[in-house]
Amino acid sequence: MCGFVGLVGSKDVASEVHLALQALQHRGQDSAGIATMTGDGRRFPLRRALGTAGMALDESDLAALEGPIAIGHVRYPTIGRGVLDDAQPFFYRQPGVLMAHNGNLTNYDELQEGLVDRSIHLLSHCDVEPALCEFGDALNRARPMGHTIDDAVAALVAMRDRVRGSYSIAAALMLDGKPTLVVVRDPHGIRPAVMGRREDGAWIVASESVALDALGFRKREVPSRGEAIFLRAGEEPIRRSLEKRESAPCVFEFIYF
Repeated sequence: MCGFVGLVGSKDVASEVHLALQALQHRGQDSAGIATMTGDGRRFPLRRALGTAGMALDESDLAALEGPIAIGHVRYPTIGRGVLDDAQPFFYRQPGVLMAHNGNLTNYDELQEGLVDRSIHLLSHCDVEPALCEFGDALNRARPMGHTIDDAVAALVAMRDRVRGSYSIAAALMLDGKPTLVVVRDPHGIRPAVMGRREDGAWIVASESVALDALGFRKREVPSRGEAIFLRAGEEPIRRSLEKRESAPCVFEFIYF
């Protein structure tokens, strides 16, 4: 049970995501991380550390995280180990994608083998990394740069067809030349996600609504199972239904969170 936050359109995304992660700290204390993307999509500053968000990431870390969009994560390991290499978010270099998730993919070994066959090598034992690699590889197969939302939808479908298990994912990348925050849930809606909008035009996605409360997001909704939503500062959301199957939310979320 991990916690993620994605934020776009804030004047200080790193500090706000840091605060939101502290509100989600009960979901994982093993490691914390925040990554941002600059407005031109050229740089992806990333800071990860072992421990809780409040203790592991300090002001110097936050000062290095520039840009209008950020992904943050607190981790409780279910796949992989409690080591820094497995801390989220993860970064895929080409075309440039940040990703974090709350989930449990059950076919890590199969995914790793398939990626190695394509000369894509994993650097961790965290199960979000192969999902990110599948998504990034599918984007690259569509075109080397200048990706669109339609490209991302096709890549998410390709990822969905390869991974098995539960996931709610937050990702950040350039689409249609704009910094774009993406949230996607698995077809059964096993893992939770919530999104919200603020009066300043900022959008947030998170594992729980407490993260929205911490940052003053009042208008909120729950993304549907099997849905991908694309969010940009000051713009309306763009929604795509990937595949919706029988609802099967995780019972532990209702008990413990």
